[in-house]
Amino acid sequence: MALIKQKELPSGVSVEYWRIENLVMVPKIKDKDGSTVSKVQAAVQIYLNAAAREAGKEPALTATAELGTVEQFSQVNEAPLVRAYNLLKQNPDLAGAQDA
Repeated sequence: MALIKQKELPSGVSVEYWRIENLVMVPKIKDKDGSTVSKVQAAVQIYLNAAAREAGKEPALTATAELGTVEQFSQVNEAPLVRAYNLLKQNPDLAGAQDA
């Protein structure tokens, strides 16, 4: 699974292949309102394109995306990776991204 969306990075490099490397639960951190919650984060590897990934090239960038609280993440009856990609597509940088 991955997403396809062309974007120019601050370095000037254009990338288009976004792949979640892993999901991590970050336990008990303070939320904006001061409450303590557990959050879900995704490590996203960003490649020039699918061919670069398939050729074993290093990602152009690895970024961390916050996907919400564990409670929010688990409210929908989807496989965790499918849910993560669906939430990732809600990020303004990935608006209109297509499933690869």
